[in-house]
Amino acid sequence: TLVKRLKTIVPDMVIDYKLPIVTPLGENSFRGKGGLPLDEACIFAKELEACGVDTLHVAQANHTGNMGDTIPAMGTQPYGFMVSYSKKIKELVSIPVSVVGRIVTPEAAEAVITNGSADIIGLGRSLLTDPDFANKCADGHCCNVRTCMMCNKGCTDNIQNRAFLSCVLNAENGYEGSRQITPAASTKNIAIIGAGIAGLEAARVAALRGHHVTIFEKSLQIGGQLLIASVPPRKEEMMRSINYYTNVLPELDVTFRLGQEFTSQDYNSFDEVIVATGANNAIIPVPGIELPTVTSAWDVLAKKEIVFGNVSVIGGGLVGYAPVGAGIQHRIGRRCFICYRIIISVGFAGAGDFRQLQGLSRFHRYRAGKATFGLSFSVFHHAANLVRIHGLGRHIYIGKSALFAADFGDFFVLAVLLRTVQFVVGRRMLGAPFQGHLCGT
Repeated sequence: TLVKRLKTIVPDMVIDYKLPIVTPLGENSFRGKGGLPLDEACIFAKELEACGVDTLHVAQANHTGNMGDTIPAMGTQPYGFMVSYSKKIKELVSIPVSVVGRIVTPEAAEAVITNGSADIIGLGRSLLTDPDFANKCADGHCCNVRTCMMCNKGCTDNIQNRAFLSCVLNAENGYEGSRQITPAASTKNIAIIGAGIAGLEAARVAALRGHHVTIFEKSLQIGGQLLIASVPPRKEEMMRSINYYTNVLPELDVTFRLGQEFTSQDYNSFDEVIVATGANNAIIPVPGIELPTVTSAWDVLAKKEIVFGNVSVIGGGLVGYAPVGAGIQHRIGRRCFICYRIIISVGFAGAGDFRQLQGLSRFHRYRAGKATFGLSFSVFHHAANLVRIHGLGRHIYIGKSALFAADFGDFFVLAVLLRTVQFVVGRRMLGAPFQGHLCGT
């Protein structure tokens, strides 16, 4: 066999064999091709050991090109979804067994080894997020590991787009030749406005360079928009990135001023100011938006607004879909229906949200001055577990008791009786009177 020949020619070479296992997907199908069912994998594992293989790596089988099988995004597969398979293989062989598959934290990895499910933990995306994962654990600083949130944006998406590997949480990844955190030539007092993920990372880098950093955040909690982005189903894994800064920043020269806005009086106390205020909810100039029945999806996700009863969503972007997944209930009649709340979700034309959702909703444009917005009317029936999508016209008017929309191109007219309206209108970058940067400081 090949293994025996390799052992003869290169006796000191360690041979690790990936044992690809197809896993159940529903009742009558399997996830992954080109691998083995568990019963056959158990037999093959013993044969591989007898032939001289040194270690076995238990992983999800995938030779179909579907990277979602082996590199699942947040919430699409359980944590440690291959651990039960590695445990069965380990019980049959005496050679070391490694396993991979959404084992995110050092504590989870330690638990897998402690309970005898594997001897070695394989890390993939986690090493893109934090290349020092193992070193920090060895030094007793497991809490300082930056854990992957499994968004797949910088890694898997880049592979599919034929770009180099990167990571949305680790700005140095992929740029190691040009980006290094080095000591500053002189120490400065730096203010950072905003404790979202951008402000927190700026604080970490500035402090590592030797600066004295103060973060101003008008709310009483760090996290910024991740606090609402993590609310929809599966998205709660984003909060791991905030936990990282909660552990790391107290060990650095970083002072938090939570519940305090940055003022012109504060400005003179600092050498540099970094504005990291992110964006706010953009409001389109549609008649009726000033009514007390109108609110935004951001307020729903932040739990500032309680939504119940029959709800409709206007807007086909991912922002509009988020509160739907968070449990908002909807009901539709074809031309006229009673509605307790309407969520209006409008993103700028050409946004990636609409590209991802093309085919689900009709896309229109609404012109207001020089701005062009994409509008769609998304209506969901929660009780029947059914999604129905309807197009919304180019002209919108919100009255005190009804929402009117018309598309004169195909004579589509919609009148919605309502009790409350809710806006989900994309986002707009916030302006600030203070400017600052980190380059050269």
